[in-house]
Amino acid sequence: MAFYGTISAWRARRTGLTEQDVKLLDHSLLEALPLLATTRSKLGQTPRLYMRVQYTDDRTFLGDLRAGLSLEKEQGLEDLKDVELDFTGLVQRLRDAKDKIEKIVFWAHPDFASGSPLKAALEGAGLSVTGVQPPGATAA
Repeated sequence: MAFYGTISAWRARRTGLTEQDVKLLDHSLLEALPLLATTRSKLGQTPRLYMRVQYTDDRTFLGDLRAGLSLEKEQGLEDLKDVELDFTGLVQRLRDAKDKIEKIVFWAHPDFASGSPLKAALEGAGLSVTGVQPPGATAA
Protein backbone atom coordinates (compact mmCIF):
# COMPACT_ATOMS: atom_id res chain seq x y z
CA MET A 1 0.00 0.00 0.00
CA ALA A 2 1.52 3.29 -1.06
CA PHE A 3 0.42 6.75 0.01
CA TYR A 4 1.55 10.32 -0.12
CA GLY A 5 0.87 13.41 1.91
CA THR A 6 1.88 17.04 2.17
CA ILE A 7 3.19 19.24 4.94
CA SER A 8 1.82 22.68 4.12
CA ALA A 9 4.39 25.39 4.83
CA TRP A 10 1.59 27.93 5.17
CA ARG A 11 -0.31 25.88 7.74
CA ALA A 12 2.91 24.93 9.50
CA ARG A 13 3.63 28.60 10.22
CA ARG A 14 0.20 29.01 11.81
CA THR A 15 0.47 25.84 13.89
CA GLY A 16 4.07 26.35 14.96
CA LEU A 17 5.37 23.16 13.32
CA THR A 18 9.07 22.74 14.07
CA GLU A 19 11.87 20.75 12.44
CA GLN A 20 11.71 18.39 15.43
CA ASP A 21 8.01 17.82 14.71
CA VAL A 22 8.88 16.86 11.13
CA LYS A 23 11.60 14.48 12.33
CA LEU A 24 9.05 12.92 14.67
CA LEU A 25 6.66 12.51 11.74
CA ASP A 26 9.36 10.82 9.63
CA HIS A 27 10.28 8.51 12.49
CA SER A 28 6.66 7.73 13.36
CA LEU A 29 5.74 6.82 9.80
CA LEU A 30 8.55 4.27 9.77
CA GLU A 31 8.14 2.88 13.28
CA ALA A 32 4.41 2.91 13.99
CA LEU A 33 3.34 -0.21 12.10
CA PRO A 34 6.16 -2.56 13.08
CA LEU A 35 6.36 -1.45 16.71
CA LEU A 36 2.73 -0.71 17.50
CA ALA A 37 0.82 -3.34 15.54
CA THR A 38 -2.10 -3.87 17.88
CA THR A 39 -4.38 -5.80 15.56
CA ARG A 40 -3.81 -8.98 13.60
CA SER A 41 -4.40 -7.13 10.33
CA LYS A 42 -1.26 -5.05 11.01
CA LEU A 43 1.05 -7.90 12.01
CA GLY A 44 3.88 -8.35 9.55
CA GLN A 45 3.30 -5.01 7.85
CA THR A 46 6.53 -3.09 7.54
CA PRO A 47 7.43 0.04 5.59
CA ARG A 48 9.67 -0.61 2.59
CA LEU A 49 10.38 2.85 1.19
CA TYR A 50 10.00 6.38 2.55
CA MET A 51 10.79 9.63 0.78
CA ARG A 52 10.05 13.16 1.86
CA VAL A 53 10.85 15.93 -0.60
CA GLN A 54 11.63 19.21 1.13
CA TYR A 55 11.26 22.16 -1.21
CA THR A 56 13.24 25.41 -1.14
CA ASP A 57 10.10 27.53 -1.06
CA ASP A 58 6.49 27.39 0.12
CA ARG A 59 4.91 27.37 -3.33
CA THR A 60 6.40 24.33 -5.05
CA PHE A 61 4.29 21.18 -5.17
CA LEU A 62 5.15 18.31 -7.48
CA GLY A 63 2.06 16.33 -6.57
CA ASP A 64 1.79 12.58 -6.21
CA LEU A 65 5.26 11.25 -7.01
CA ARG A 66 4.04 7.65 -7.06
CA ALA A 67 3.06 8.25 -10.70
CA GLY A 68 6.79 8.07 -11.55
CA LEU A 69 7.09 4.52 -10.20
CA SER A 70 6.12 1.26 -11.82
CA LEU A 71 6.81 -2.40 -11.20
CA GLU A 72 9.33 -4.04 -13.52
CA LYS A 73 7.49 -7.34 -13.09
CA GLU A 74 3.87 -7.55 -11.95
CA GLN A 75 3.30 -11.31 -11.91
CA GLY A 76 4.89 -13.93 -9.66
CA LEU A 77 5.78 -11.60 -6.82
CA GLU A 78 6.01 -13.87 -3.81
CA ASP A 79 8.60 -12.09 -1.70
CA LEU A 80 9.91 -8.59 -1.18
CA LYS A 81 13.15 -9.56 -2.92
CA ASP A 82 11.11 -10.19 -6.09
CA VAL A 83 9.93 -6.57 -6.27
CA GLU A 84 11.88 -4.32 -8.63
CA LEU A 85 10.78 -0.77 -9.29
CA ASP A 86 11.28 1.23 -12.43
CA PHE A 87 11.84 4.68 -10.95
CA THR A 88 13.01 6.43 -14.13
CA GLY A 89 9.98 8.74 -14.25
CA LEU A 90 10.32 9.68 -10.58
CA VAL A 91 14.01 10.52 -10.86
CA GLN A 92 13.43 12.56 -14.02
CA ARG A 93 10.61 14.54 -12.41
CA LEU A 94 12.76 15.33 -9.38
CA ARG A 95 15.81 16.14 -11.55
CA ASP A 96 13.71 18.58 -13.57
CA ALA A 97 12.74 20.38 -10.33
CA LYS A 98 16.07 20.10 -8.49
CA ASP A 99 16.47 23.88 -8.24
CA LYS A 100 13.29 23.85 -6.14
CA ILE A 101 14.33 20.93 -3.91
CA GLU A 102 16.33 21.54 -0.75
CA LYS A 103 16.73 17.86 0.10
CA ILE A 104 15.13 14.46 -0.06
CA VAL A 105 14.78 12.56 3.19
CA PHE A 106 15.12 8.91 2.23
CA TRP A 107 14.85 5.50 3.85
CA ALA A 108 14.62 2.04 2.30
CA HIS A 109 14.15 -1.28 4.07
CA PRO A 110 17.36 -3.35 3.83
CA ASP A 111 15.46 -6.19 2.11
CA PHE A 112 14.02 -3.89 -0.57
CA ALA A 113 16.28 -4.44 -3.58
CA SER A 114 15.26 -1.24 -5.42
CA GLY A 115 16.11 1.00 -2.46
CA SER A 116 19.86 1.37 -2.99
CA PRO A 117 19.65 1.89 -6.78
CA LEU A 118 16.91 4.50 -6.29
CA LYS A 119 19.01 6.40 -3.75
CA ALA A 120 22.03 6.23 -6.07
CA ALA A 121 19.94 7.51 -9.00
CA LEU A 122 18.66 10.45 -6.94
CA GLU A 123 22.19 11.36 -5.88
CA GLY A 124 23.39 10.87 -9.47
CA ALA A 125 20.75 13.38 -10.56
CA GLY A 126 22.42 15.97 -8.32
CA LEU A 127 19.81 15.85 -5.57
CA SER A 128 20.72 16.11 -1.88
CA VAL A 129 19.63 12.87 -0.20
CA THR A 130 19.76 12.46 3.58
CA GLY A 131 18.65 9.68 5.89
CA VAL A 132 15.77 9.89 8.34
CA GLN A 133 16.98 11.54 11.53
CA PRO A 134 15.66 10.34 14.88
CA PRO A 135 13.55 12.82 16.84
CA GLY A 136 15.80 14.99 18.98
CA ALA A 137 18.77 14.66 16.63
CA THR A 138 20.51 17.88 15.67
CA ALA A 139 22.04 18.63 12.31
CA ALA A 140 25.77 17.91 12.14
